[in-house]
This record gives sequence, C-alpha cells and structure tokens, in this order.
Amino acid sequence: MTEIEESHRVTVEEVRKLALPLGTRVVAGEGLLNRTVSWTSVIYPEENATAKILQRGEMLLYAPFEGQGPRMTQDVDIVRLASDIQASAVVVSEAPSPAAIAEANAYGLPMLALPNASRIRLVEKAIVSLLVDRKGQIERRGTQIYRQLTQISSRNEGMAELVNAMARLTNKAIVVQDKRLQVLYSSVQPQFVAAWEEIESFLRKVDNLPVDLQDRHRVSEIENPVLMQSLPTPGVARLVAPIITKDIGRGYLSVVGWDNDLDDIDALVVEHGAAACALEMAKAKAISDTEKRLRGTFLDRLLNGDVSSQEAIRQGERFEHDMTQPHMAIVLTWNGDKTPSLRRLETIVNSVVNAPRAHSLARQRA
Repeated sequence: MTEIEESHRVTVEEVRKLALPLGTRVVAGEGLLNRTVSWTSVIYPEENATAKILQRGEMLLYAPFEGQGPRMTQDVDIVRLASDIQASAVVVSEAPSPAAIAEANAYGLPMLALPNASRIRLVEKAIVSLLVDRKGQIERRGTQIYRQLTQISSRNEGMAELVNAMARLTNKAIVVQDKRLQVLYSSVQPQFVAAWEEIESFLRKVDNLPVDLQDRHRVSEIENPVLMQSLPTPGVARLVAPIITKDIGRGYLSVVGWDNDLDDIDALVVEHGAAACALEMAKAKAISDTEKRLRGTFLDRLLNGDVSSQEAIRQGERFEHDMTQPHMAIVLTWNGDKTPSLRRLETIVNSVVNAPRAHSLARQRA
C-alpha cells in the first residue's frame, strides 16, 4: 500500500464524484469530504476487521453480508475501527444502522452509502484506478455520466429529472436557459438561496454571456464549449456550455458553485448534460412543430369554410381552444423590403397571443 504523493492527493469528495457509483449518498460527515484518501480496503462482515493491516487515510469499504458464516463485524465496528486508524471515510454496501450513522457523526467521520446491487470489488477497482490513474478514471467517469443522462432522456423522464440528476452529481446549482436566456429549469442549492435573485438576473442578460457563446450560429465551432465565468456574487462562478441542435445554439446549461469548488466532474456534467438537454429540446421542438402544423391545418380549414360548427368545437377542444367564442381573422406581414424572416414574425405573434387571457390560432404562410 503506497502513500499517494501530495501533488496527486485525492479527496473523499473526488472519490465520491469520480469513482463511486452514481447515486452514492453521503449519510454522515457531509462537511468533511476534503480529507485525503491514501488507499482503500474491503472489509467483509464475515471476517475479523481488527486483524487486517490498515493505514491512516484509507477509505474502508464494508461489503454486503452474504450469509456465509456468522457476521463477525458490524457496520458500527467498522466506524470505530476507522476512527482508531484515522481513516478518511467509510463506505457501506447496505443501508447503515442508525447507531453507525450516529457514531460516524460523533467521531467526525464521513460515511457514504452505495446504491443497491453495487459490486464492492468493482468499487474498489474504480477507487484504485483514480488513485493511480486520475486522467484515465476521469475519462471513464465521463462515459458513465453521459450514459446516465442520456438514459434519462431516452426514458422520457423530462428536463426536470435531467436537471435534478445533474444537481445530485455535482451538489451545485443547475440552470437551463433557452436561446433568449429565459430560465426554463433550475435547481438551487441552499447556500445560494439568498443571492439567487442577483445570480439569475445576471444570467438573463445577453451582454453577460461569454463572448464566444453569443453567436448561436457559430457555437458549434468552439473547440472547448465549456467555459468558466465569474459571477457578481463574490466567490461564485459558473461553468456554462451551449445546448446545440442541428449546429445551432438552442440554449445554455450552467453549473453554479463556489469558484474554488468547480472541478473536472462539474465540467463533464456540463459537457454531457448539454448534449442530453439538446436531446430533450429537440424532442420538445418536434412535438411543438407537430402541434403547430396541426393547428395551422385546422385554421386553414376554418378559413376555407371546410369545417362544420360542431366539428370546429370538437377540434378546438383538442387544442384547448374555445371555438364557441367570437373570433376575428387578422393577416400580418412585415412592412418594407429588408425585413426579418416570417419565422421571426410568427415567434413575435405567438409570444403575444400566448399571453394571459389571449387565445388565438396562428399560421405562418409564405
């Protein structure tokens, strides 16, 4: 068991974020995750833990009880042993007992609980890989994060669950904005609640967006799309990346945290999270385009007189539009030779008619 050199020190928090299975929970010692991990060892309930040769700073992994022979070591015994040898943390495979959690808090010892069905030897292997090959382990972790986030999208769990997953992975605030910088979804950490209004106000201003990200039609050309930016709140910064579909920026994903706490895993979450958000936005746009096409077809038939009153009422209900109310037909176009696109006019009209108490059907025609 070799001590990791100080220049390559790895903390409990880094092990949690870069090596432990996604979904691992901190159940004790939340504020003590900056301890250095020197190595890791697996302890089985069926063995006498005090007979093992352990060193200071080790992360002790408590394996699940397989039922083969008597249980000689309880989770509370592991906590006491960890305290005696000044271990960096205890990681348990099964739900920890209240006594073990209480003693871990009393000893000031981080305790983490693995997700169900985690394989303890694979966990050990991942930790060792991080300790001896940080770069390689970060690449492997990036693959895991991308897989988890895209699976959320493929299961149609929605943008809200995607944001929640990223918040759990980073323990930081997450913000998803559209192309006009309107906040679509966010998850705020308790430490930023007091300053969040100021932070969000800053994020909504176009001039505050990093210059490299301001041209939506060129963001796909950026070599490193994840940028770090200081925020007006002292000590707070964000990692931000464009959400790109069909080579055009459709929005922005930010991870907000203390500037000295944003790390490699946060950058991976932003990079792969932006790709997952792009999938969600593409799906939402496809649904919206289909709905607009159907509404437009319905409007055409109304204007052509091809729909009876009863059918109009039924079709209106499908679109949550009350066809029993009086209606007025309005045709709008740009005035002049050099004008914006019809798509831009449609967007403006929709933003107006979608205002509270305004109900209409809009259709773009060339």
